[in-house]
Amino acid sequence: MQAVAGFDRPIAGFFSSDNTQAWILNCGPECGGVQASVQTLDLHDPANPVAGPATPIPSGATVGFIKGQTMYVAGNPPIGSNTRTGGPTTAATTCGRLTIVDLRSLSTTPVQPVAVIPDGYHTKIDISDDGQLFVGSRTCTNIVPVNTGDEQRGCLAIYNTNNGNLIIPPDNGDVTGLQPIINRTVFYVVEGGELRIYDTTTDKIYTVASINILGNAVDVKLIDF
Repeated sequence: MQAVAGFDRPIAGFFSSDNTQAWILNCGPECGGVQASVQTLDLHDPANPVAGPATPIPSGATVGFIKGQTMYVAGNPPIGSNTRTGGPTTAATTCGRLTIVDLRSLSTTPVQPVAVIPDGYHTKIDISDDGQLFVGSRTCTNIVPVNTGDEQRGCLAIYNTNNGNLIIPPDNGDVTGLQPIINRTVFYVVEGGELRIYDTTTDKIYTVASINILGNAVDVKLIDF
C-alpha cells in the first residue's frame, strides 16, 4: 500500500478509464478536516503517485458522482453559514448544497453551489438515463405535515441536469438506497424504510403503486443478468 500525503479527509476516489489519474473527493469540515475539495492524483507512476492542487468546494463534500467530465458533489456548508438562503421556501432552518465541478477546468475555475437541497449527511447519489440526479442523505431535517396542504420534506432531492430544476419530493425519512433502472424512466428509492418507485419524467411516484415491503427496507439493487 502506498500512502500519499496532501489530502484533507479524503472520502471517495474516481479513476480515469486508463487508470493514470484519479479525482479524490476531500470531505473537509464535515469529517473533521479544514476545506472540502476535489483533488487530482497522478498515477502515471503507480509506485510514486502525486497529489495535485485542490479545487475548493465551499459548500461541503461527502458524496460525489461523475458523469462524463462533470462531477456532482453534495454536502453541507461549514457551520455558521449553513442557512437555507437561496433555496425553495421551507420550514427547515439548515440545508445542504449540490455543486457541479467541470473536471476539464479543475483548479482553474472556481466552483459554486447550484442547488439548495435537504441537509443531513449525504451518502447517496445516482443519475437516471434521462439526466435526473437523485441525491439522498440521512439524519436530515424532516418536515412532517400537520394539516392537509402543509409542507412535507425528507432527505431526498431530484436535480434535473438538463435544465437545472430542483424537486424535493413530499416524503419523510433517511434515504438509504438509490437505484436507476437502465433503459427506463424509472428510479427506485428507499426512504424512511419504504421502497418508492419514481417516474423520472414527472419526478413523482410512479403510477403503478410502489411495492409494499414488510419491515424496514434498507437498500435496493438492480440485478445484472
